[in-house]
Amino acid sequence: FALLVYFGQTSNLRSQEIEAANRSLSQEVVERVKAETQLRESEAKYRNLIEHIPQKIFYKNKQSVYLAVNPSYAADFNLQPADFEGKNDHDFFSEELANKYRADDQRIMQAAQIEELDEKDGQGRTVHTVKAPIMGDSGQCEGVLGIFWDITERMQAEQALQQAKNQLNL
Repeated sequence: FALLVYFGQTSNLRSQEIEAANRSLSQEVVERVKAETQLRESEAKYRNLIEHIPQKIFYKNKQSVYLAVNPSYAADFNLQPADFEGKNDHDFFSEELANKYRADDQRIMQAAQIEELDEKDGQGRTVHTVKAPIMGDSGQCEGVLGIFWDITERMQAEQALQQAKNQLNL
């Protein structure tokens, strides 16, 4: 009889341990589902921002190979963002401009500092570009992120204003 009581108690104890493990596992599943939902919502917000901002955005790796661009950037080439993946500036720009962009990227990644540039874009526009190094968890630079927008009209207005000032000072 004592042996049956012992096995009964052991069985009951084991059942309680299994129930506790099941409750813990259920809680972990609930927490994981919640975290996955929050992650999807966060990704959707950022994707929405990147896809709808009118500025052109690009992300390149250390070799200046495109990893991603936003639709606004791709639209300038009548392409889709996926068309840029795995390509570099030589696939889209003149040799001279592609070499300049690559040199800018390399300088920014080596210095690990953000730079702002006003420059011609090869399509007759003046653009204001902000490029930033992308630092990995190890502290090493993994690529460059850039955003730019057309400032041609602003530059033309500033030139016209300066010319008007110059004429008034004559």
